[in-house]
Amino acid sequence: DCQLQDRGEISAVVGQDETTANLDVKDIPVNFTKRLTDQNVMEHKNAKFTCETSVEDVEVDWFVKGEQVKESQKYSIYEDGVTHMLVIHDVLIGDSAQVTARVSQFESTAYLYVKAQPVEFTRTLEDQSVAENTTASFTCEVSKPANVQWFVSEVEVTQGSKYEIDMKGLSHSLT
Repeated sequence: DCQLQDRGEISAVVGQDETTANLDVKDIPVNFTKRLTDQNVMEHKNAKFTCETSVEDVEVDWFVKGEQVKESQKYSIYEDGVTHMLVIHDVLIGDSAQVTARVSQFESTAYLYVKAQPVEFTRTLEDQSVAENTTASFTCEVSKPANVQWFVSEVEVTQGSKYEIDMKGLSHSLT
């Protein structure tokens, strides 16, 4: 296989006779054979952007929000032959952005869409059995800060003379 360094004059000699020719090895144009695709990722997960180039072992530059990124805690860059990958670790809502891979004069662009983790109960309500004219207290915990609405027999209740609603961190209670 001819390489760029093989360019030059080629000659063959037999006795006193000689023949020559020039070898011109042209650069293979580098472009993308597989482009980036949009990624929809849940927050706190990793986003992976993959592309392929027409030539092995070429350097691909990566850009997020128009700024070039390098290997760091937030970004990992991988290259294996024609395959190139950017991994964005532990994505947050604010990481939603345009991601671009650039090789030579060619670019491939896709979008990172980060979806919020839904709020879930990490500790659920427990049944209570109390005597009339005594107090009942219900407590639950959620996976991240959120407003919890309280209902009694499907009617929303709010803080007032009959109900006390409290929140401490991720713990919510109705008394």
